[in-house]
Amino acid sequence: MDVYQKAQDLLGRRPHFTAELRRKLQQRGYAAADIAMALDRLTDLGYLDDLTCARRLAEELFRRRGYGRRVISGRLRQRGVDAAMAAVVVEELFAALEPGELDDVFLRLWSRRRSRPPAAFCRYLYQRGFLTGEIEEFRRRRGRELGLDGGDCPE
Repeated sequence: MDVYQKAQDLLGRRPHFTAELRRKLQQRGYAAADIAMALDRLTDLGYLDDLTCARRLAEELFRRRGYGRRVISGRLRQRGVDAAMAAVVVEELFAALEPGELDDVFLRLWSRRRSRPPAAFCRYLYQRGFLTGEIEEFRRRRGRELGLDGGDCPE
């Protein structure tokens, strides 16, 4: 199987970032020049699109897994997305949230950890990548009804 066919095969299984696909092809022993040509062709044909792939992963990490800005950005960087693109994708995602969407994620996470003290839940959200301001705003709006109005958030 030539490098282009192998790249298509890998993309057929799931979307990949350019850096991921390059690494996988290198691990399989393909020549760097052949890999570059195959990746260029796949990009030109629209099969390899880091921005679209980054947006999809960011959505998945936020909506299904409940991660915040810092963790999403870090996961994108681990997959080979450059810092500038990661920052743009994360900012777009959070800017496009409808009112209450962030609360919905926090409430889903709270339902799993409600037996913990308020400060522990706050630290948990912070560790999942949410900003202190986002956590404090949630606690201001919903803290009393949920019993989250005690304890301090990390800085």
